[in-house]
Amino acid sequence: MNHKNRKLFIFDLDGTLIERVQEPDGGTRPANTPDEVKLLPGVKKKIAELREQRHIVAIATNQGGVAWGFTTEENVWSVLNEVDKQCGRQFCSRKACFYDPSARHGLLDTRPEYASHTIFRKPWPGMLFQIMMELDFDQDDVFYIGDQPSDLETANRAGVKFRNAEFFFKPTPPDAGIGRRGEQAEQEE
Repeated sequence: MNHKNRKLFIFDLDGTLIERVQEPDGGTRPANTPDEVKLLPGVKKKIAELREQRHIVAIATNQGGVAWGFTTEENVWSVLNEVDKQCGRQFCSRKACFYDPSARHGLLDTRPEYASHTIFRKPWPGMLFQIMMELDFDQDDVFYIGDQPSDLETANRAGVKFRNAEFFFKPTPPDAGIGRRGEQAEQEE
């Protein structure tokens, strides 16, 4: 569909939009409750800029913690709602926030009702396809932003453009794009 130069930006959640929670043993895990949600630097500003430019923003995230009993589906929605709140209510609706709570059987102590292999669990592209269908966007107008190799693989499988979160949210210096002699450097897409 033609959205008059509007693009769809789909974001991974943990490590892309929000910090992973530090564990006492030095490891990290996803945020399981709203009080654990902390936006990463540059996220709020960049999301606001995209919305000011009339682009659409969405979230696609694996949440295997549901399958392993670390959190619940209600907590996942609470976390997504808190992210939206901290971003200034920029994400369009529940139809633009997808997660997959499944996990392969045999990993940790997977709850039987979530032990499955679906096309919606990244790196399979089902969540991205679902969001594109719900919001009526073609692959050419979609970017997927993430922080893991599996996010790049998901974007490739969905046939959409990928951007690494670390660089996507990094502030652009005032002299970016200026060549050595003051001429405008070529910009890549």
